Amino acid sequence: MRAFDNTKYALVLLAACVLAASCTKDNSKAGTIKAKSCNYFEVTPSTSSVTADGDTVLLDVNANVLWTLNPGEGLVASQTSGEGKACVLIEVPQNTTFDPRNFSYSISTEAELDVDDPKKWTEFGRTYSYVVSQRGMEKKFSVDKDSVYVASAAVSARVALTANIAFGVSCKSEELSCTVQDDALNPFLHYLDFSFPANVTEDVLIYKAVVTPSSESFEPVTIVIRQSAFRKLVIDCTNAANFRYDKAGTPTAFPTTNHGKLFVEDVDFWLSGKEEYVFHGSVKNWSNTLNAASNSKVKLPTIPGFILSSVNVTLSYASYNRTYEVYDETKSLGKCSRSKTTSGSTVIDVEASDDADRYFVCTNGEMCAKFILTYYSID
Repeated sequence: MRAFDNTKYALVLLAACVLAASCTKDNSKAGTIKAKSCNYFEVTPSTSSVTADGDTVLLDVNANVLWTLNPGEGLVASQTSGEGKACVLIEVPQNTTFDPRNFSYSISTEAELDVDDPKKWTEFGRTYSYVVSQRGMEKKFSVDKDSVYVASAAVSARVALTANIAFGVSCKSEELSCTVQDDALNPFLHYLDFSFPANVTEDVLIYKAVVTPSSESFEPVTIVIRQSAFRKLVIDCTNAANFRYDKAGTPTAFPTTNHGKLFVEDVDFWLSGKEEYVFHGSVKNWSNTLNAASNSKVKLPTIPGFILSSVNVTLSYASYNRTYEVYDETKSLGKCSRSKTTSGSTVIDVEASDDADRYFVCTNGEMCAKFILTYYSID
């Protein structure tokens, strides 16, 4: 009985194998699965829009296959082909027009790539196409100042105009003229250089000009130049014995010292009888000249309503040439050179740019100078 069962089981198994072989032969591809390629190709741009100034698009390529980039007209790419991962820089140029524009670029591969499709599993080739939109320039029209105050001795004034549109300048006052200078580095920056005569009257003079833009988006700008009445203030500093400083609450003259002796350290000082005109520095009296160490700046009086116009160096106690300069906080405004044997006076005409602090300095030795300060009114 047991032997019969074994024989029966063997016959059934044989029949099943024959049947299976018959089905496979009739449909040999049934049930087969295409293998994945394990290749991938993904791309991500950092932005799809830029300003008129231009910018850089960072294209993140996440891939393990060969790829090719077509940057399109007007764009410059750091590379146009590669294999595997990369960060490609695509430069978008500046838009110098008022109209917006678009740039197109694409990146592609011909490799076999995996796809999330159980019916396909892979595909051959893929292309990503992108567009970068760029805004046009914003129209610009502005001046750095529309009111200008100048001293009576001034004969010119400058106004900076930022404009990327056409404009015209019309002088509305007699004896006022204007020339336009374009900045060498910034095409949108223009300098309006106004010219007029010095004021020798006791009246304040007003000059006007109108700057008219070509675009109706902006209103015309009126430039007003106010030139002060002619008033002169002279401070005679030709005798250092007349200077005083506060020594323990008592106005005291500088000690008379020779070359190489100590200076009075970093103090306010003034001329006797003219306490309202305050100097400041580390100084001493050397043979009735005001002395300071080489390159030690002496702050000159700042007088409300007036601006320093000139420094007349009448004497230098040094035997060899000294160079004297006048500075504001950042730059030299004028200089002169003289020695003990120089005859006459040497005048530093100070650039009248603003009413900021002014400093007097000898740049190549101790100062040892007698001088006269001249101020002109700006009110």
